[in-house]
Amino acid sequence: MLRCVDITNQADRFIDGELGTVQKLAVLLHLAMCVKCHRFIRKMRVMLANLKTLRQETIPDPELLDRIFKKLDLPADTCTETCTCSSSGKEEPLSRADT
Repeated sequence: MLRCVDITNQADRFIDGELGTVQKLAVLLHLAMCVKCHRFIRKMRVMLANLKTLRQETIPDPELLDRIFKKLDLPADTCTETCTCSSSGKEEPLSRADT
């Protein structure tokens, strides 16, 4: 018989359908008898479904950003964070205006 800790350790593989038949049946048996683990799996499924609906952040066109920064007269070389939205696709330092 699986323990609650076993369920939490296998939750992602159970939800993704990656468990073998015996393991899956053991999880299902535990879920049938344990309200807390049943609730945990249900909440995990809801959370994963919600995460799938989130859109990835859209990165604006670098040329558009340059024009905006010039119009706002913002400095362009003082940030230490990295950015992956340059047209070359390489990581470059962000300008203060990018933050």
